[in-house]
Amino acid sequence: VRTLLRAHAAAYRVLHRRSSSANVGFTVNLQRFAPERPGHPGDRLLTRAMERGFNAIFLRGLSAPSAGWARRLRSPVGEAVGTYDFVGFNHYGWMNVRFEPRNAKLGFIDLKAPKDMREGDPVIGTGYGGFDPRGLAIIAEELAPMGKPILVMEHGVPDRDDRVRPWLLARAAAALHGVVR
Repeated sequence: VRTLLRAHAAAYRVLHRRSSSANVGFTVNLQRFAPERPGHPGDRLLTRAMERGFNAIFLRGLSAPSAGWARRLRSPVGEAVGTYDFVGFNHYGWMNVRFEPRNAKLGFIDLKAPKDMREGDPVIGTGYGGFDPRGLAIIAEELAPMGKPILVMEHGVPDRDDRVRPWLLARAAAALHGVVR
């Protein structure tokens, strides 16, 4: 990841040298994780590991130490800090994380969509998790301390017959509108 961050920083500088009005950013996939059993230390530990390894590792490398939730995760790559004009993100779903001793081959992790959340079509793909319209708004608020415009690049649900997608997109847009400043 550090090599990728250094390459991003170099590209940012080249593009800005060639055009002072260049708009250079990045896009990350952000999945929401929550412990299936909030009181279970194994679930909490694995949830933090998933957040750090999946969501925050790239963001942390670009962020100054004071940049919100990412500051707790990994030291920034000096030459990459602040080398972005916008933050893009893709978000699809939420997963509950459970410590499962019988899943040694998968790092003792069991991931499931939360029971109280809607899901899309299982035949199109797996790994999306449950869909909560608040997801975009929560992520936008978490990214706000990075101090740059935030762009939703992808959001949706695997839904061949559009049973869930209109519901999700309308409510997600309303939730996001509620946090836009």
